[in-house]
Amino acid sequence: MKITGGEACGRSIDIPAHPGVRPTGSLMREALFNVLGKLVENSHFLDLFAGSGLIGFEALSRGASFLTVVEKTPACVETIRANALKLGYENKTKIIQTDFRKAIKSLNADQFNIIFADPPYMSDHCKLVTKLVAEMKLLKVNGLLIVEHSKDVSVEPEDRTLRLIECRPYGQSAFSFFVQKEPREPRENADARASRERAEEIKNSPQSRETSNLKAPRENRDTKGFGHRGPRPPREGGDNINSRGPRSFRDNRGPRPPKEGEDNKDSRGPRPFADNRGPKALREDRDRRRPRGFGNNRGPKKPRNDKPNMN
Repeated sequence: MKITGGEACGRSIDIPAHPGVRPTGSLMREALFNVLGKLVENSHFLDLFAGSGLIGFEALSRGASFLTVVEKTPACVETIRANALKLGYENKTKIIQTDFRKAIKSLNADQFNIIFADPPYMSDHCKLVTKLVAEMKLLKVNGLLIVEHSKDVSVEPEDRTLRLIECRPYGQSAFSFFVQKEPREPRENADARASRERAEEIKNSPQSRETSNLKAPRENRDTKGFGHRGPRPPREGGDNINSRGPRSFRDNRGPRPPKEGEDNKDSRGPRPFADNRGPKALREDRDRRRPRGFGNNRGPKKPRNDKPNMN
């Protein structure tokens, strides 16, 4: 098998003669690392069920900073060690020869950027891998777990900290991509922290400093503060507002005096009719000016010249 990209592109590695080893095809490997892109660069890569270590060495070739390999079969471990020497990656590779369950529990938390797992075909290890990785918190925040499995197998995680973002089928196999979400605080802790931050913000605000004398003892309070001003003093040139009379007649001045050239409206009597002739005389005068009949006293409408008079 040959590496498909990176500094070791085109170089071949050995495959152990073991019936359980099933190396990932070159097209699938190339598709996988095209999806990962620059996420591989400077990453700490973990390869579970490594077999020949092909996926891990492909990650080192594409810029990963360190590789941890987990494999329990002695023949596969010897092949991985020989391939690391052959490619010059012996200083960047750590081999753990044990069962994947013990290996996951022995690894440190928040250590890996990318974890790849290729368990035996049609086995039930897929769900167990996702469960253990989530419980032991091996991934860093926003780290990726990639599981290669049969497209007929479901690997939906039980732990909510791992979120399935995509499942890409390739022939009879598929890649499932999981992302490590940020851990959430318990609701009561989050509420208490928000209350403390709010109280600290109010305490340090300028308005809080200006009104800090309200919390002092009464004898130490500033007499010019809120609630100690007393009634408002009278305006300049005016009387005291608090001694005003009824609001309708300010300063008890009574009704407004008449303006120059007009009589007092309050002393007027009932409004007289025009010329004091009464309503009847006004109607008779109107009838004399506008006698009833056709409009403008022109009589009936004259017939047009081109039509006979129907009357």
